[in-house]
Amino acid sequence: MALSIISLTESNGSSGPFVIPEGSGSYTVGRLAENDITIQHDSVSDLHARIEAVGRTGVDLIDCGSSNGTFVNGEKVERCPLKNGDEIRFASTGFKVLDMEESAEAGWQEEKKALVAEIESLKLQQQRDLVPDNGDPVRLSAELSKSREDLLEKDKLIATLQFELARRETSIGHLEEKVQVLARKKEEWQSGHATLEGELAQTNLVLEKSQAEAADLRARLDTLLERINLLSQQWREDWSYWSTFEDDGPPEDESDLAGVNRLNHLRRGIREQLDLIEPVWREYGNSVTDELKSRCEALRDRERDLKAEGEERSDELNRLKKEIIRVREDMDREVRRAQGLSRRNVEVAMPERYESMLIASDREQEIFLSLIEQIEFFERLIDGYRRSKKMKEAIYELEDFKKRLTGLLVANGVEPFEIEVGLFLTLKNRGEVKVFGKKGWGTREYIEQAFQPGKVTKVIRPGYRAGSGETAVVLRKVEVLIQEVEG
Repeated sequence: MALSIISLTESNGSSGPFVIPEGSGSYTVGRLAENDITIQHDSVSDLHARIEAVGRTGVDLIDCGSSNGTFVNGEKVERCPLKNGDEIRFASTGFKVLDMEESAEAGWQEEKKALVAEIESLKLQQQRDLVPDNGDPVRLSAELSKSREDLLEKDKLIATLQFELARRETSIGHLEEKVQVLARKKEEWQSGHATLEGELAQTNLVLEKSQAEAADLRARLDTLLERINLLSQQWREDWSYWSTFEDDGPPEDESDLAGVNRLNHLRRGIREQLDLIEPVWREYGNSVTDELKSRCEALRDRERDLKAEGEERSDELNRLKKEIIRVREDMDREVRRAQGLSRRNVEVAMPERYESMLIASDREQEIFLSLIEQIEFFERLIDGYRRSKKMKEAIYELEDFKKRLTGLLVANGVEPFEIEVGLFLTLKNRGEVKVFGKKGWGTREYIEQAFQPGKVTKVIRPGYRAGSGETAVVLRKVEVLIQEVEG
């Protein structure tokens, strides 16, 4: 819809109606002559405002920092969209926004009113001229002749104006018909435009779908070519013993079909090798197959015999384990009896090697060491989680579980022990101490070294022992760093 801006009063000093063309554009309003709309009025600034048209979406009026302001429908605005019927005031000059059709109709009505007013004025003048005037007959006769001539001229002018009025009305009728035709064409164009936009949107959807399908097909093709290349490589590896034909293979290229070409070349080479093998296989294949079958049967029989023998030995091993457990229980019972007699001051002859028979069995030692490792693992977790507020509940649970594991060790007589820093180690400490050294300068990792005398500088990990006194058994030695003796 095209808009026009017309002046409401003749004293505005504007340059006439201004038609805002359809399409995007910017048009200035002000007192200077280089503006698109010139208003010769003292209240208007040099660059008063700007009109911006944005395609077919609308027209905005923007004030350009004028001294006396820009108003739309009586309200001062900085930026305001315009529509048909809005009244604009640039400072004290008034304008109105009209649709082009309404503007043309308003212009014609104004022109028509002016023509009718002029005709009425001429008729009144004619009537005044016909009023008789008593006076000199000669003068009256001359004035009558002149009045008749003026009347004839005015009649001609009235006829001319009436003709022009009829012609304008006819022209307006033609214009209205053209406007109706253009309106129908506009509707048809808009309908066609909407249809084309719908078809374009549908085409874009089809295009996007086709592009997605093409991308998917490309990805599948790349995957297929990759698998062909991998299959070609696997075949070449499987036939590496026979593939002397690889030496005269096809030249390497970077095309997508490189793997297919290599695979086809490999197929021809395998076919050539099979052509050499087939005559030999036809002559000796059956006998070789029979020989392989007989050897396989012999191997299966041997496997069954070995399995049966393994089951027998497994049963014997289980029987021996049970016997060992029974003997150990008998020995433990005898040792406890002997120790009970000793506590009652009964002399019992018992070899020295039986004095420590209350130590934990190998299986128990493994369990104790596993519990010790779990406790140390929980200690490391707790130390790491202490820096996180989110892990407080986990810390409480880990500490509780650590206490329970420690309680199990204490209940079974297992407790930690350490060596004081600064103690000088001798050979008698060999059974309780394990010496370590740093793995490298600036690292926290340690590596075990052979035991040697020296001064303890750091305890890496405490040791653990089961029992107390002379019957105590060291489950894990204390790990220390030492200062070696010079010389």
